[in-house]
Amino acid sequence: MKYAAFSLALLATSTAQGSPKRMAAPTLAQRIAVQEVASLLEGTMESTAQALAKRSEFIPVRLTQCRVRVEGGPSHSSSGNVFLYTEQAVTWSLKAPYRQRFTRLAPVAVDGWQVTSTVYRPAAPAALIGMCDKPEAERVVAFDAMGKRECAVFLKKYGQIYAGLTPGQGCESEYNGAVRVTSKATLTPEGMDSWDQGWAADGTQAWGAETGPYQFRRVDPTKVDADVDQLTWRLSGHFDNSEQVKADASFSPIDYVLCPVNVTDSPWSKGTRTTLGRQRIQLPGGREILRARVHVISSVAGEMTKMDFYDFAENASTSYTCAEPFADRKIAYSDLVNMNCPMDFAWNDQERAYVGRTREGGCPSAYRGSKTLNIKGVLRREQLDIWEQWFDENGTQVAGSKVGPYMYKLTENQ
Repeated sequence: MKYAAFSLALLATSTAQGSPKRMAAPTLAQRIAVQEVASLLEGTMESTAQALAKRSEFIPVRLTQCRVRVEGGPSHSSSGNVFLYTEQAVTWSLKAPYRQRFTRLAPVAVDGWQVTSTVYRPAAPAALIGMCDKPEAERVVAFDAMGKRECAVFLKKYGQIYAGLTPGQGCESEYNGAVRVTSKATLTPEGMDSWDQGWAADGTQAWGAETGPYQFRRVDPTKVDADVDQLTWRLSGHFDNSEQVKADASFSPIDYVLCPVNVTDSPWSKGTRTTLGRQRIQLPGGREILRARVHVISSVAGEMTKMDFYDFAENASTSYTCAEPFADRKIAYSDLVNMNCPMDFAWNDQERAYVGRTREGGCPSAYRGSKTLNIKGVLRREQLDIWEQWFDENGTQVAGSKVGPYMYKLTENQ
């Protein structure tokens, strides 16, 4: 899985090949084109919806871009240029962006191109984190502080959109085994599709999405809970514990498939996410147990994210699966029964995972004569560690693993 995600403004270290020269005196129409591209790029976008739909290919990434004023240097606003600052971060680590760049948008009139987007890599990016949170008047950068010039993308207008690519064979690169990088981008009022790929000397792909572009869509960051989206993404995909079973036969083989679903007529708030989890548990003698639950993920006060479990009602349909497209995965709220078993999760830097557990006292249960159920969970990018333990009224464990959690690893087969 080549997860690496960049964007139009976030290419790997490179130098443009065969770049056309910019115009010295842009016309009004060319200035307008630059302003239109800037308006389409600035703001906050995420690839979360795409990542939830294609768990094994894409990760949830937030792209934040804002205008800055650049002082000094050979280029300034009177030449028709617009400068942007960009941060790109995975949504579970928004305060630690993995890419920061400046972008210079400038008019051009060669071979039908209208706008160039040239990237600069700042030498001291840590001091810039959060720049887009400042008022625009305070977003001022010295030209020399923009850093090293990297690659350029050339854009032209098609109806209401702008689209473009790197010129020629792309740009030279030294990033992660690539010797050149290519980029294609499409900008619309709804967001941006960006397909960046690094290529090795032998022509094979070194990094980047393999099947299509990253699809960044506009979001209102004040109305999006990145932790809720992250838990939803981690609780989607096809998992199993086959490696664990080989090492310790006391664990039952379990095939675990999870996916986002739509629960109709629910009372939950708009930002709540839901996933369906189906387990196929293999028992001695060739017997199997099928278990299905719905996970309801929502925001709570502070740094915590809550997850509630819902069973299916006795007479409810058990035919719900993850095989259908997301739009068709609809579950009626009336088919669900609340297990009254909330878990609270929080990001753990040491584990590099979301770590959670049921609240004090556990959850009510009657399974195998138990009185309470305790659950601990560690949700990593490609592994879920879930430890369920049932206890009777005397505190004696009557079901569940006694030696540690079930460890489900994401498989390539979704």
